[in-house]
Order: sequence, then C-alpha cells, then structure tokens
Amino acid sequence: EAGEVTYAELNAAANRWARHLRSRGLGRGDMAGVLFERGTRFATALLAVLKTGAAHVLLDPDFPDDRLRSAATDAGISHLVTRPVLAERVEGPWATHTEAPGELLTRHPGNLGLPLGPDDPACLMFTSGSTGRPKAILSSHRNLVSTLIGQPYLPAGPDQVYLQCSPVSWDAFSLEFWGALLHGGTAVLQPGQKPEPALVTELARRHRVTTLLLSATLFNYLTDEHPEAFDTVTTAFTVGEAASPAHVHKLQRLRPGIAVLNGYGPAEVMIYATTHTIEAGDEPHAVIPIGTPLVNKPAYVLDARLHLCPPGVTGELYVAGEGLAHGYLGRPDLTATRFVPDPFGPAGGRLYRTGDLARFDRDGRLLYEGRADDQIKIRGFRIEPGETEAALLTHPRVTQAVVTVHEKRLAAYVVVTDGGADGGAEGSADAEADPDEIRRHVADLLPEHLVPTYLTVLDRLPVTPNGKIDKRALPAPTAPVGTHRAPRDETEEILAALFGRTLDTAGPVGVDDSFFALGGHSLLAARLTNHIADAFGIRLTIRDVFGRPTVAGLAELLAEQGGARSAVPPLVAGEGAGDTAPASFAQRRLWLLAELERDSAAYNVPMAIRLEGAPDRAALESALSDVVERHAPLRTVFESVDGEPRQRI
Repeated sequence: EAGEVTYAELNAAANRWARHLRSRGLGRGDMAGVLFERGTRFATALLAVLKTGAAHVLLDPDFPDDRLRSAATDAGISHLVTRPVLAERVEGPWATHTEAPGELLTRHPGNLGLPLGPDDPACLMFTSGSTGRPKAILSSHRNLVSTLIGQPYLPAGPDQVYLQCSPVSWDAFSLEFWGALLHGGTAVLQPGQKPEPALVTELARRHRVTTLLLSATLFNYLTDEHPEAFDTVTTAFTVGEAASPAHVHKLQRLRPGIAVLNGYGPAEVMIYATTHTIEAGDEPHAVIPIGTPLVNKPAYVLDARLHLCPPGVTGELYVAGEGLAHGYLGRPDLTATRFVPDPFGPAGGRLYRTGDLARFDRDGRLLYEGRADDQIKIRGFRIEPGETEAALLTHPRVTQAVVTVHEKRLAAYVVVTDGGADGGAEGSADAEADPDEIRRHVADLLPEHLVPTYLTVLDRLPVTPNGKIDKRALPAPTAPVGTHRAPRDETEEILAALFGRTLDTAGPVGVDDSFFALGGHSLLAARLTNHIADAFGIRLTIRDVFGRPTVAGLAELLAEQGGARSAVPPLVAGEGAGDTAPASFAQRRLWLLAELERDSAAYNVPMAIRLEGAPDRAALESALSDVVERHAPLRTVFESVDGEPRQRI
C-alpha cells in the first residue's frame, strides 16, 4: 500500500509479536496458521511465527471458508495468527491471536535467540491431491535457504527490488518474499491476493522493480498488454507452464539486455529444481528448455527400473539434494511413493519422483516432455483432476464425475439422478440438472483455479472395454448458455459487448450472466478491467469482477464509482501547424517511394470481409464515416511544397 517498513522496524515488530506468541505457548515444532491480507501486518506475523521456532501455514483469505477450515485442520495448527474479522471464518480448537498493539508494545524488541536447526519445519504448503484431498507439503529451513542462498540464477543484493504478487498459497511466494529479505533487498507487496496486471505494472514502474516472477500466462499477458511493466526489470522469470518462445522473443526485442529465465520445480523441491537463462536471438527459439539443476539439487532422468536414461531418451524426472521437503504431513503412504531412496547419492539420501517426463539434450539441458499421469497445470497451478471430481461428487445429485482439460480450462462431465421424490435413478440428464448450480456448489468448496469452467451433464460416461472411463470418447464440453436478458441501457450494452469480446462467446451475453460461468478466470478478468477502463475511464480490480461478476452488477458498480461515461471520449483538437505540417520520417519514406514508383501497389493493403446476412447500409456508412472523422490519418493527403512533402488534413 502506501507505507514503507525498514528492516529495523520489521525486525522489532516481529520480535515483539513473537515474544507475545511464545508467552501464549507457540514454540518449536508447532504449526501456526497465518491468515492476513497481503501487507505489512502479514509480513510481520509471518516473521514472528518463524522467530518462535514454529512453522507457518499460509492461509489465503480468497479461499472459501470450508477450504480454510479444512486446511487448518489437516495442517494440525495449534495457533492461528490473524485479525478479528478473518478469525470468524476459521473457528476451531486452536488458539487464535489477533494483533493487540498496546500489549505488543510492552514486549522487548530484541531478537529471541532461540535454538533452531536447518531441518526444523519452516512451512507447510498445500497442493492438489489425486484422491480429492489436498496434499500438505512439509518443508524445512534447509529447503528454503538452499534454494535462495548461493544460487547463481537469483539476482541478490540491496539494490534488488522484488515484486511479491504471487498468491501466498503458491511456492513462488517464497522466492518473491525471501529472495529479497535474505539478501537485504526490497520486497514490494501488491495489495490483493491475486496478481492484478494493471497494478503489477503500476507498482513495478513506481518502485523501479528489478525482479519479476510470473506464471507463463501472466508473463505473456504483460508482454502483450503492459510491456511497460518491464521498464526497470533486469530479471524476469516465466514459470509454472511451458514458456512461450514468441512472447520471450518479443520481450527481449522490446527490452534489450533483460535476463529472461525459465524456471521449473514442484513445490516438493521448494520453488525451483532447474532454471534456464534464455539467450536472445534473431528469431524465437523452437523450444525452450527447463534448464539445468540448481546448486545442490541434482536431477536425473530415469526409466521404469530407476536406470539412467541416456541423453535424448525420455524418462521420468527425479530430483535430489537440499531442496527436498520432508514429505506429506500425516501421509506416510503417499510420502513413500513419491520420495524414494536415492541410489546415486550418499546413504540415506532420497529422490523425489516428479511425475514429469523429460530428457537431457546434448548440452546437458532438460527438455520437458509432459506428464506421466493425469496431473495438469493451468495458469501455473498444479491440479489433480481427482480433487475437483471429489468435490463434484459431494453434490447430492451427482453420481459420477470426470474432469479433463479443454483449451487450457477445466471441463467437468457429470451424471446426475433425476431428482424425483424417491431419489430417482442414475443417467437422466433432465432439465432439472442445473450445471450452474452444481458449479456454484463446487465454487463454495474449492479455490477458483480448481472450479471447472465447463460443466456438461451426460446420461452416462463412456467406458473402454475394460470398464475404465474413456476420456477420448467424451463429447466437446457444453459451452455455458446465458440467460440473454437484454441490456437495459448504454452502459449494460457496452459491458455485455466487452464480456463477449473478452470471453469470445458464441452468442449474446445477458445482463445476468456470470463472467466466470461463461468461462472467465482471474487473468481474463484482468483483461476485462482493461477494456472497462478504456471504455469508461474507471479502473476496476479483479476483486471487483469476482464480487459482481454479471453485467448488471458491474454496471451498478460503475454508477457507484462516479457514473459510466461515454465509451467514446470527446475529440480534443491538438496544437495546429497551419494549413500544412511537415511529414514524419515514415510519411516521407512512403511519399518518396510513391514518387519513384507511381503505379506500385506495394503499400496498398487489401482486405476481404465476409458478411452473413444483409448489412445495414446506412449504419455501416455512418460507422465508417465516424472512424474517418475521428482519425486524422485517414483524412490526410500529401502535397509537395518546394520539393518537400507536407501533410494536409
């Protein structure tokens, strides 16, 4: 927000709070939930928990209440550090601590000096689980420090400014936060729990951010829509999904000298296992490697018998070394299947089986080749379809469910009961089965990235001859169907058009249609806010779209924030230059070519447009006239004055 906190102020405040928490019983080996909106109180509470010797469990206020309570329960937290309003959402058997400034100020501001070992737990992170239950990854101080200290990939020093905008539930948070604080740099905390592209851009420019870590989807979006976000950035990471060669190349041309790194790493190995610095070139790379292993984090490509695969041969990727988590809290069976003995390292060493397929090229760089199981990644989030399927099956009418991916979005297929008085029978996809209602049910249980965009009701799920669900035989997902209640005024009409433009909907958008039910997600919501800002001159946030996701709701919000202005701002005359003005360099070039080759059509741009139905000739002529009237270049001719071109509007 608007405040700055020095290292001395942060340390003193965290020490006071830590002493308060210690006096209430929080100590080494305990788990403490930290539930705050991103800001200085969040940073202080997080540091205070670690100073007591306890491990932190970061809870995202944007998650549904049921998800927060289940995470706190599964983590076995004994204490919750939060503020009063948020505490009401996560009630349980744990001790709850809210900030009491008067009491904290009486505490000593000096360091506690408590004994702590590198293998003591530092944090617990949740990731999607294939059984429908999230997996709680328990990591140590060693895991964190080994990833962020002494690593050549990471820019470090007091001159570095990191922007912390990743969700706190994502392991990338640790790099953005501790990557700055462990090296004396500055951490800029973006308000709000989700990355807001416009806000990221504004903060990056205002605070002269030098390091940006972005999901590949957000990296691509900022490169296309907000390249100014990288004005002062010296190192940009694209992570979470396959890097886009076209977008990396575009940014390197826009910002020569910027270091662009592709990073790879499951949360079980703490942020990164490998990184690759992408060299700039004249053309985009055909494929971008995920890179080479970090210091003290060896990686192996192994076959089914745990034998090394030679370069060029695809196998499963395993990671060893200092970054490996202890395992999954309370899940020894699952831990044993993913963390296996290391046949290549010292006695007692372990390998983490990533489930990712990869191969080494001749230069020793790893190339990602896909998954060995059903796990998927969407917008940087690791998703086990089984978790969404389990949530769907909690709906009283859903008897079967399967989740797949369609165009980088989750698509769910369900079989429902007929809803009769006697409970009905399976296999009736009647009109009473409301996909939107089922989707809302899931949204009350799961974070946004786990909620399916498409939900299709089927009579039965297709199966293979051996009785397994045949995902290849599933039909194309049913596109969300809107209510089509027509816009009532100009504002709603413009917003409905912006919904359709952002979501690329096949049909008209009704004023009661939910942006997210029509296929929207947080990044598309950011794009919608940009369109709204262009049309109305009012900047909304992603949170605004989540809070009022319909055309009608956003129209009301625009009215509350000062009223929606015309989509077309009035024309304001610029400073004139008399009857004619000098031609620009580009205009001079085209004028010269035209003089030299009068019959050439090289700079004519033909276009063919196919229309369906009879056009409204008057409306089309009026629209084209408006464009010509508004844009002076379309009314500009060139005259030769004393042998020099002049432009006349």
